[in-house]
Amino acid sequence: MLINSIGNIKQINQIKSPLEVKNIGTPASEKNDFLDSIKNGLDSVQKLQDEANDKIKQCVSSSSKDPSEAVISMIKAEISMQLTLQVRNKLIDAYQEIIKMSI
Repeated sequence: MLINSIGNIKQINQIKSPLEVKNIGTPASEKNDFLDSIKNGLDSVQKLQDEANDKIKQCVSSSSKDPSEAVISMIKAEISMQLTLQVRNKLIDAYQEIIKMSI
């Protein structure tokens, strides 16, 4: 019985092993990017809250005759805080799901 050769067997030897594949990004840099984005988000929320407090103080001290600016800044601060809380809740849920995974 004659066995025909398999045509493209040489291509199997050209496949790189997982050890030869270069690392695309280091976990430390990815961790820093994630932490930086979280910090930037929290800083922007804090800035909006500080701005709302300043507008309220200006409105109360009568240096500003238009209370609508204070109301708008308070609404912006409230919405950004709600968004931050929702992101935090999603991160906690994801963390809890990862903890539940079995190895």
